[in-house]
Amino acid sequence: MQRIIVIGLLLFAATASAAEKKCELQRFAELPVTMSGTRPLIAGTINGHPAKFLADSGAFFSMLTRDAVAKFGLRVGAMPANIRVRGTGGAADVGLTKVSAFTLNGFLGGRVQDNVEFIVGGNLFDDGVAGIIGQNVLGNADTEYDLANGIIRVFKTDNCKDAMLAYWARNMAVATLELEDRTPLRPHLRARAKLNGKSIRILLDTGAWRSLLTLDAAARAGIEPEDDGVEAAGISRGLGKRTTENSLARFDTLDVGGEVIRNARLRIGDAELVRSDMLLGADFFLSHRIYVASRQDKIYFTYNGGPVFDLRATPKEAQTPAPTTTLAADGPADDGLDAHALRRRGTASAGRGDFDAAIADFDRAIALDATEPDNFYERALAKLQKRQPLAAIVDLDTALKLRPDHVQALIARGTVRLRGGNQAGASSDFQEALRVAPRDAGTAFRIAEAYQSAGQFAAAIERMDAWVTQFPKDDRLPTVLTARCWSRAMTGKDLNLARADCDSALKKGAKNSIAYDSRGLVWLLLGNYPEAIDDYKEALELQPKKASSLYGLGLAEIKAGAKDSGEKNIQAALAIDSGIAASFRRAGLAP
Repeated sequence: MQRIIVIGLLLFAATASAAEKKCELQRFAELPVTMSGTRPLIAGTINGHPAKFLADSGAFFSMLTRDAVAKFGLRVGAMPANIRVRGTGGAADVGLTKVSAFTLNGFLGGRVQDNVEFIVGGNLFDDGVAGIIGQNVLGNADTEYDLANGIIRVFKTDNCKDAMLAYWARNMAVATLELEDRTPLRPHLRARAKLNGKSIRILLDTGAWRSLLTLDAAARAGIEPEDDGVEAAGISRGLGKRTTENSLARFDTLDVGGEVIRNARLRIGDAELVRSDMLLGADFFLSHRIYVASRQDKIYFTYNGGPVFDLRATPKEAQTPAPTTTLAADGPADDGLDAHALRRRGTASAGRGDFDAAIADFDRAIALDATEPDNFYERALAKLQKRQPLAAIVDLDTALKLRPDHVQALIARGTVRLRGGNQAGASSDFQEALRVAPRDAGTAFRIAEAYQSAGQFAAAIERMDAWVTQFPKDDRLPTVLTARCWSRAMTGKDLNLARADCDSALKKGAKNSIAYDSRGLVWLLLGNYPEAIDDYKEALELQPKKASSLYGLGLAEIKAGAKDSGEKNIQAALAIDSGIAASFRRAGLAP
């Protein structure tokens, strides 16, 4: 049943009178959201088949992966010549498909519309995620992102031209952003903010797993990747061929719509953002309740509490309150939640790193419904984050008794068993996962990664060999080749094959610090110190605080006769990561 929420506000017009109509919000969609880490997932169907999607407020159009198109038997045609698609990794090679019957759970009883077009491109997701739902679905009306409670709501409005629409706010502080430059082909949620007093353009993007600031914007605010206090933070990938090098840096202030975040610990990277300086990602959405007023070209939001960006930060580093606006409203109650709502809220807490709150919600969900395997699966993941593997195994066992073909639970239990030395149990779980999902490239690679992380490099290589044979055209091929290069280097065997893997990964677009660092290790093991020095320097150009590259460079320089420089780089590496020497000793390398 559709619910009408009437907000008792006088319009802010000069002619407002007692007879004037009240602002009315008609909620016609309430989409349940389950957080997978910091990815907001919603459920629906494609031509009658169940499907999961990433809710992506930063995407101008909805998209399906190539794997999903093949799975659902859809035909792919060419994109219109006047439309080009770019992601954080640059231009993307995409096509277009049409879905005759598309539904979303919670959307007008499920049905969105018939003959819905989707862009087709990439294979960016694991865990069976079919694609993304973008602004062509989410942006046609007003949208509320209440990710902390596991809900996205869509509204139609009447007589709300000048009303403040954060209807749940009561006496809470409400911040406001003015949206800029929106058109039907560019419906992105862009606005202005201030970083260390400098104006930046932000894009609100639930599809970004973490907020990300460009290097240029960071430099304008006085921060460079090589500065003291900046930390290496790996690489990330979005749509497009390029990966993004990430660093973590602390900024004095970030002012978003009047809400000032002090000592903001932000990711900075070399991403290609079109007409934007910063993505405000799912971490920001989890820490706020956000209402996008499309007709007003405004965004209203309130702060939920806790850390905002780097989710390892402490709540003491939260922002100062925004100016307070008072609004009487009928907001959802916090009590009386059913098992589904409790699980969704638990996954949101887990996404924010609050695993105690997550486990408490999963406990309540299980008390209400002990037949749902995902209640046990999600609690197991939270317990693993709390370093409780034995308790997690019990929950995974229960989840798999309830649903023996639960692929994610099989991989999770196999990984825990592998780390605990139960080789046979791990192999059994992984083989069952592959039997259930034989054509899922993400599942196959996660299993290979589990062996690599456990230091079982020969087993990892065997599974990567099978992966490369089965999925030679997958977009993740450069990543897998880089991983196989490094695993081969760690075994000390087939070093020329290892070098060939890294060469191929770099040629296929993986020009990132991990690929150069991995090839540097191969050159070091081969005794070709000049080539090792060159590759480690390339890695450090991209990621100046990468401990393994600094340590490898130091070793290569010492072997090449540059002892003073080598020892200096080794000490710099140890200052970043005191355990990095052990990794090189495992490969048979020491100063």
